[in-house]
Amino acid sequence: MTRAAVPQNWSPVGGGDLGDLIRGHDWAATPLGAIASWPAPVRTIVQTLLLSPVPTVAIWGSDGILVYNRGYAEVCGPRHPEALGGRLLELWPEARAFNAHVIASGLAGRPLSFRAQELELWRHGRPETVWMDLDYTPILDDDGTPIGTLATVRDITERVLSERRIAENESRLGFLDQLGQATANARDAGTILQITTRCVGAHLNLSNCAYADMDPDGDGFTIRGNWHVPTAPSILGHYSLADFGALAVQELNAGRPLIINDNAAELAPHEAEAFRAIGIAATICMPLVKDGRLAALMAVHHARPHRWSRAELALIREATERCWAHIERVGAEASLRLSEARLRALVHATSDVVYRMSPDWQEMRQLHGRGFLSDMAEPSVRWLDRYVDPADRSEVMAAVNDAVSRKGLFELEHRVRRADGGVGWTLSRAVPLIDRHGTVTEWFGMASDVTFRHEADARLRESEARFRAMADDAPVMTWITDETGACIYLNRRWYEFTGQAEAEALGLGWLDAIHPDDRAHSEQVFLAANADRASFRLEYRLRDGDGRYRWALDAASPRFASDGAFLGYFGSVIDIDERREAEARLRTLTDVVPAFVWFASPDGRLHYLNDRWCAYTGLDTQASLPDGWIEAVHPDDRARTAAVWADARERGVTYEIEVRYRRHDGAYRWYMARAEPLRDPGGTITAWFGTSTDIHDRKLAEDGLRELNETLESRVAERTGELLKTEEALRQSQKMEAVGQLTGGVAHDFNNLLTIIRSSVDFLRRPELPEARKARYLDAVSDTVDRAAKLTGQLLAFARRQTLDPQVFDLGDRLRAVAELLDTVTGARIRIVTAIPEVSCAVRADLSQFETALVNIAVNARDAMDGEGTLTLRLTCTCPLPAIRGHAASARPFAAIALTDTGSGIAPNVLDRIFEPFFTTKEVGKGTGLGLSQVFGFAKQSGGDVAVESVLGAGTTFTLYLPEVAAESAPYAVVAPAEPASPIGSGQRVLVVEDNVEVGTFATQILEDLGYETTWAANAEEALDRLGPEGTEFDVVFSDVVMPGMGGLALAQELRRRMPRLPVLLASGYSHVLAQDGAHGFSVLHKPYSAEQLGRLLRQVTARKQGATATP
Repeated sequence: MTRAAVPQNWSPVGGGDLGDLIRGHDWAATPLGAIASWPAPVRTIVQTLLLSPVPTVAIWGSDGILVYNRGYAEVCGPRHPEALGGRLLELWPEARAFNAHVIASGLAGRPLSFRAQELELWRHGRPETVWMDLDYTPILDDDGTPIGTLATVRDITERVLSERRIAENESRLGFLDQLGQATANARDAGTILQITTRCVGAHLNLSNCAYADMDPDGDGFTIRGNWHVPTAPSILGHYSLADFGALAVQELNAGRPLIINDNAAELAPHEAEAFRAIGIAATICMPLVKDGRLAALMAVHHARPHRWSRAELALIREATERCWAHIERVGAEASLRLSEARLRALVHATSDVVYRMSPDWQEMRQLHGRGFLSDMAEPSVRWLDRYVDPADRSEVMAAVNDAVSRKGLFELEHRVRRADGGVGWTLSRAVPLIDRHGTVTEWFGMASDVTFRHEADARLRESEARFRAMADDAPVMTWITDETGACIYLNRRWYEFTGQAEAEALGLGWLDAIHPDDRAHSEQVFLAANADRASFRLEYRLRDGDGRYRWALDAASPRFASDGAFLGYFGSVIDIDERREAEARLRTLTDVVPAFVWFASPDGRLHYLNDRWCAYTGLDTQASLPDGWIEAVHPDDRARTAAVWADARERGVTYEIEVRYRRHDGAYRWYMARAEPLRDPGGTITAWFGTSTDIHDRKLAEDGLRELNETLESRVAERTGELLKTEEALRQSQKMEAVGQLTGGVAHDFNNLLTIIRSSVDFLRRPELPEARKARYLDAVSDTVDRAAKLTGQLLAFARRQTLDPQVFDLGDRLRAVAELLDTVTGARIRIVTAIPEVSCAVRADLSQFETALVNIAVNARDAMDGEGTLTLRLTCTCPLPAIRGHAASARPFAAIALTDTGSGIAPNVLDRIFEPFFTTKEVGKGTGLGLSQVFGFAKQSGGDVAVESVLGAGTTFTLYLPEVAAESAPYAVVAPAEPASPIGSGQRVLVVEDNVEVGTFATQILEDLGYETTWAANAEEALDRLGPEGTEFDVVFSDVVMPGMGGLALAQELRRRMPRLPVLLASGYSHVLAQDGAHGFSVLHKPYSAEQLGRLLRQVTARKQGATATP
């Protein structure tokens, strides 16, 4: 090849300060020579790398002379600029072997590629660990000769670190989920803490994990629970916080975790001694601060110094917070159970009617009539007709609809049908039971008999007294006002809670118990509602008897007389301080999380968004809830977001999507939205908890990297497409080669056999052929037919379509017997060694095929050892089935029969093909290539597999895996064969069932020549017609298996059901039914068969019939 003319005074352009260094370098002192004399390929490469934004270096010649750009100079670190023009092997002596391999590969024209290589680079004035993708491409001159290597370096450090952070986060969340499941059913603080410390300690491989309660003095604390490894001491007991140092006192009292990696190095000696005395070298202690006071501690410890990772600290922090939140929750649940118990006591104590209604009042679920009304034990939708007087039904339904719409108190005085059949008056009140989602789950009501009030004032006063007694026993504060708004009644619970006297509270005195900051607003709401005669709900802080204020919920509904006159209000006050405190903690927690936090009901409607959402989007919660949040989603992402959200709810799986949200200034940023379903103990989803995290900067970085790699990716995509096309063509070629090999092998062997048969028949047609030669040709035909049948059987074995006769036998007994057989098969110069345990090990398989498989493996071993060596037969019981050739492993018990030879081994390039039919490495005439195919087919059809391990020159091990079964009571025993039956018949009547005309005609002729009377039926249906209801016209049925319509096996089963004494003999060349399901106890004659075989088997089955008939 003619070199292009070299321009004089050439120098590269661009490259900034690196370009200046290259242009000013004394290249004449290097093997590259003066820069003006560089050949065109060198100039092109140098110019290209100078202009490339990717860190790139050219490595020239066997000396490895370096020319690189600015990006690679940063990779060089302190070795730059001395590395420019330097020798690679001298610059990095610590990587000399690796770099020598790079140089040699480039000069040999071989590319190299390394992914995620961990390196230490000098950055920002200090060494820093980075991860790089490295690609080395040979550089060719004009003649195509390699002259160097072009290396490109891509920094993937951020991606590697991100993947690690994601893995750490997933691990933390997975553990927290397991911890949540473990503590889900715990109902007391001790159990929750015990489970938490055990799980955290085991997960983080700690020496101790403990929790403690602080004494009121703020210094003493008692460790009440301590999980520890067996080698660590228990640290239960009482301690002083001050003994553990000023740092512990300062951090824990401030509500911050105490983190110590090595107390001996970080603390004063006397402080470190307090930790050492209880076997602690490193610790994290998490504080629980309540009402500004340190209340409890949870701590994790290591017995040796340990640098706590950010992931460990995050896990311990969240596990601790969840633990304490769970304790708060179970405490609230216990309070709720107490309230429910009090309510049940109230229900049992009251003399009024108590009833329960469905949320929409369509169904009355239960009513205790107390003798006033008839009881209703079962739910009913006809409660209106049963209890309410017809004249008042419309008014009752109007009041019901109003209460349902308001989710407020139902109260009405109306006429009812009493239990005695008469008409009475009742004052019915019902309140809705509302869950934390604001949904009414049920109405609880009480109905007072006010009949006598309409009859006499005395009855009215008695009813009011009864009501007052009931209200005083209620677990909530209740009150009544008159039409002016003055309070005329407060129950005993109010006075007990506030400490007010009756004289102080009545009228408007109850307002004095409200916090001064809440009083004006509360009074305004109450007076406005009183003026409008409307129900109201109000939250304010109420002073208790100790002078402390607690949040309370006040709810009331107006009372009206029967004539519609306004009578005042009936209200109740409930202590909600713990609920408000829990809500405040939740808001604080969600607002400090650097993400949007939201809750949704099971139907997907949001009912909570933290303040960070409102600040970012500019939307308040009223505009965002329950479905308005979708308006902040980018229009292009809305349909996809809605679809993924709906799919996650429908399937109850994690919701995760990358989506753009609109900022208050109109800009959009990318977020990762993720939500998990919260389930009750029964597995029902009760809510969704979700977060949306800003990933905008990461997306921009990914887009930038994608843009930088566009040209590279296009080349990779083009090359990948070419490789995929080549791979597809190769797969098609291999498939056709396999089919061709199988077809060619079958055709070759069968053509050989047919040649012998054809030639023998031609000679047998000669009338002058001597008897001796005629007998020889007949024997040749018979032997050839047997060989063809054997070849067919081996093919069926490989295809797992052979008919097996499985039986349960003990492998130890059979292998000892087979070992003697193998000793004969392999010859005197091969030593047979057995390793068979004495324990019973039973399998269910075809014994003949099992022994044939072992012989086939042994014959291959004999040939591999060239007739001399050691063959070891080993049995291993109750072992799992490993993954073999891409098939899944199984933990079920298997028996493993291994045959190990000391032969030449199998070459790796043919190891994957040894089970293919007709594949053999032996010389022509030394094997058919079907022996191992039979082993493979038998193993697969028996529910197992066969594995092979081989070391070239050292030997081969074949391991046959068969499923273990329970041993049967009667062990397998070899039964001496009975005297062969004569093939000659004596006039027995045979019904031949065969759909093939030639075979049917030939079979009837053979049987008649053997002395049988025959009748031929062309199919199973015709055979049933000829047999009639009893089948007395025939002694035996001889049927093909594979026929149109009803098959031979189905015919045999039908005859067994109808005529159990009529023998049936089946004939088959191959049947997938027999291969899959077996012969079901019927005798089977395999095609091709001889006349003698047919006659003998017919005599055997008819003899069994005669024996059965003669039995008394």
